[in-house]
Amino acid sequence: MSDEPSTQSPEAVRWERAPAGSFRDPITVEVPYLELTLEHPGLEPTELGESFFPDAIPYALDGEQRVFYWRNTLSPIDSGPSDWRGVCATTHQLAAIPRENAHSPALYGRDGGQFDVVVDGTVAGDSTSARVRSYEPPAVTITDIFAEAVTVETAIGSYEIPVGDRESISLPERQVTLEADESKTTISPRLSVRYPGQQTIYHPDPASDYRLFPSFNLDLNAMANPVTIPTNHEELEPIALADTLDVDLESRPYPERVLWRAFAFDVFDPHRDGRPRLAQFPSGLLAVDRDEKLKESSIG
Repeated sequence: MSDEPSTQSPEAVRWERAPAGSFRDPITVEVPYLELTLEHPGLEPTELGESFFPDAIPYALDGEQRVFYWRNTLSPIDSGPSDWRGVCATTHQLAAIPRENAHSPALYGRDGGQFDVVVDGTVAGDSTSARVRSYEPPAVTITDIFAEAVTVETAIGSYEIPVGDRESISLPERQVTLEADESKTTISPRLSVRYPGQQTIYHPDPASDYRLFPSFNLDLNAMANPVTIPTNHEELEPIALADTLDVDLESRPYPERVLWRAFAFDVFDPHRDGRPRLAQFPSGLLAVDRDEKLKESSIG
């Protein structure tokens, strides 16, 4: 008997075509883009990141440097993209930087007197953290952001980071109480700043719940309904699904293949409840949500 796993196709997923007008337009804006993490090396993590896919995928396509946020992570803001002078991403937040205002990024979590501080952080991805008390958060402010450079103000001085560079800044030590065992310890926060510069940000409409994906050269008008789902040990096989839908993954940049996996599981995972709804914007971008009222008829 062979030990090789076999690909099976026992199920099919029905989907619903929705007009693009039923979804609010996504954000597509070219702006200066900045990433910051505030890490606390030496602490023992008490929380581990569990995200299966990162929130954002940076990559280049057809000469465009893009950061693709496929699910809604943008903090609420009154102004629209035309009034932004930049976008700042941290381990805890994606935030627009409005014109004429300094920006203090979210670099830790807080629940009353308890703080969740990052031990090892990845922007828009998984981070490990530790819960502490008696923590004095370092003051970090973005005072200027231009195409050529960004200026970050800290308690120990101001730092100008040119486009394309990164900076690691050791901040003053401080003492905290560990939530896990009530012991006190001294920590040395480390601020990391990366400034890739001008990027095109793709993001779902911030007031909506849909997921946003590239087109993958899919034509919804030509897509089967239901879609036969290739599986391996009863789990969706996203590479085989691409072949089923005539999506040429080999011609796509590797980061976009990660987005394809997120799309495949978000839309065609046979174990999910609800019927997926798909729409295609005039740009080709895909919007996805799920009609939870159609649980009983989403598969088969």
